[in-house]
Order: sequence, then structure tokens, then C-alpha cells
Amino acid sequence: MGLSFAEFVERIQQSEDSASAFDIWLAGLNDLGLNHAILGYVLPGRDPTRDQYFATNYKTEWLNHYEEQGYAQADLTLQQAGQGSGPFSWQRLLERHELSPFQRRFYGEAADLGLKQGISSALVSAPGISAVYSVASDEPDVDCERVLAEVHARTALLHKVFMDHLAVEMAPAQPLTPREQEVLTQWARGKTAWEISQLLSVSQETVKFHLKNCYTKLGAYGRIAIVKALYLGLITIDPEDIQFL
Repeated sequence: MGLSFAEFVERIQQSEDSASAFDIWLAGLNDLGLNHAILGYVLPGRDPTRDQYFATNYKTEWLNHYEEQGYAQADLTLQQAGQGSGPFSWQRLLERHELSPFQRRFYGEAADLGLKQGISSALVSAPGISAVYSVASDEPDVDCERVLAEVHARTALLHKVFMDHLAVEMAPAQPLTPREQEVLTQWARGKTAWEISQLLSVSQETVKFHLKNCYTKLGAYGRIAIVKALYLGLITIDPEDIQFL
């Protein structure tokens, strides 16, 4: 007998870190007949890549293949969720579309790997970043519509707890200085090192020095450092200004 919703709430609120919270969520999904899951995010103007997820039990081979084949262009479920959609079953979504050969290949390969039926949705997240999740079953006859509301309720709670844990786990050992925040903000807006140097009246080498310090403190490089800084509230920018070089 699996966890009741009340038991799930109690256990996940008592989780010690993001990994244990994710494991509790996975266990609850298994009780509902869903054994594959991914919790991730979509950045404006970017297709998903292997770096754009927080936690998953999807096979690494599939994640790499997904990126190599450019399957983000064929993934209607991710596109729908990335638009801020509420929870929906894959079957109901696909019934409304006539699939292209490329999309049929994608969904056929996904089904062959055990992603036969599923549920996806957006989640409320940090400004400029849309959190999304997908859960799937390797059983073709699982009734996703029946469990859709409970899956979403559990996942919304997971997301809050998960992000609370990440705020602690991802926090830099040292805070960013005001100048480092300023440089990283302009970098996220797509400015080059030269453009930032002109805006701040410093040399390009100084800009690169500050960026290197940001990456070291955040324990991440490039767009992932920017994502961390956004989630931690270290920088704040208009979502339309976000660019990733």
C-alpha cells in the first residue's frame, strides 16, 4: 500500500535535502503507476538541453539522444508545458494534433524506451524561468486522467520544498559583491565583455575577472550560473532581456 496524500505531505516536508525530496516524490509516483520523472525549467529563447533540468530518473542515454537529435523541436508536451499550461495528459494533447514524421519518430522512440503515457505541466517559478515537469509510465494503459489532479498537487508541493532546499544547497559560500552582481546582470542581458566594460567604465580584463569570481562562487559556469543567480535572487532582470551566449 502506497503513501496517502497526507502521509506524502508529512514525509516530503520533513525531507532533509533536494535529493531525498525527489526520492519521496518518485516513490509516490510509483504508487500511481508512473515510474519516470523529470523536474526542469525552460529559459526564454532557448531550447532545452541536457543541463536544463534539476532532477530526473530518465536514462542518460535518452537525455543525450534527445539533445543530439534536436527533439525539443518535436516535443509537443514540453512546448505546451513551457507555455505555462496547467496539467495535461500526453494522450489528450496528442489527440489534438496531427504529428509530423519527425514528431512520430520522437514519440515512437520515447515509447520504446518506456515513456508510453504521461502527464506534464508548468509550475510557478522564479521570474524569467518556467519550471516544468513530466512524469511517465512504461505501461500503455495507465489512466493518466484519473491521477492527473493528485500528481499535480504532489508535484506542486515537491517543487516548493525542492526549491527551498536548493536555495540552501546552491547558495554561494561567499556572497557576490555589488560589482559582481552588476557584471553578471549585464552578462545575462547578452552584453559582451567589451560592452560591459564601456557601461561600467572598466577594462575588459576587469569584467572577465568579476565573471570568473561569480562562476567560482556559484559553482557553475555560463547560463547555469545565471540560472542559479536568478533563483537565489542575486540578480533581477526583465525576462525578455535574458540571453545565453
